[in-house]
Amino acid sequence: MVAMSAMGVMNVDSKGIEVGVKGGLTIPKLTTGGSDTDTPLSEGYSSIMTFGGGVFADFLMTKTFSIQTGLEFSRQGGRKDGVQALPAPEIYAGAVAANPQFAAMQDYLPADYLYADLKNKVRFNYLMLPVQAKLGWNLSQQSPFRFYVSAGVFGAYLMSADQISKGTFPPFYANEAKGSLSAWAIANKPALGMMPEANKLMILGGIEQFANAQQAVNETKDMIADIRRGNFGVIGAVGLSCKVNTKSKLLLEAGGNYGLLKLQKEVKNGQNRIGAASLMLGYAVLF
Repeated sequence: MVAMSAMGVMNVDSKGIEVGVKGGLTIPKLTTGGSDTDTPLSEGYSSIMTFGGGVFADFLMTKTFSIQTGLEFSRQGGRKDGVQALPAPEIYAGAVAANPQFAAMQDYLPADYLYADLKNKVRFNYLMLPVQAKLGWNLSQQSPFRFYVSAGVFGAYLMSADQISKGTFPPFYANEAKGSLSAWAIANKPALGMMPEANKLMILGGIEQFANAQQAVNETKDMIADIRRGNFGVIGAVGLSCKVNTKSKLLLEAGGNYGLLKLQKEVKNGQNRIGAASLMLGYAVLF
């Protein structure tokens, strides 16, 4: 639908076309809906600082109104530093593969999440097609400066998605407060207390060994199989342009976008949405 709208614009008897490039700083952040679909895996992301940019075309309809479209690279994502949730089943599967005897031990550990102290960053690289209505006014009749505002919608295609994890884990914890896994097992698994003391100590010893066998982590995980490839949302900006000559101008623009589709395919991974603020410099030529 967005692409059809952009093509339809080209058939309008316009007053001219401005074609340009822009690029600069973007500050994306992953948001959650604050609903029952949020999970410890999807919550707690803060903003990152990255870059974006692309090419655009302004179809000038009147002295104040135009339709702008283009093609942009947009990096979205966020970061989490500190104690955070990890998917326990994936960790247990790796532990069992390395030591089959661990299979009897995982029944006495949290089923859904373990916690570890990590630096985690997720990056989603999109190719974005925006279509915006744009209003602009010269600051005075002879001024080279022009103020403008724009708003519209975008369609986006996910080109890549990865998660970068750095830190040292184990130790694994039972919760964000760094609770001991063995203490959690004693408090939450009554069957453990009914075991003969020797068996109980063997299980607790194995849990402590699992929780504290430290190793360095520095890995990049491909997430694209878990994320929807398509997205759409709303976009807008305010800006100031300055004529260089009768056919070209520079521009400075502050804007933002927000995705309306939830990223994850499966609810068990949480439900995040993309969004970013941006500060762009650009150059346009009138044809």
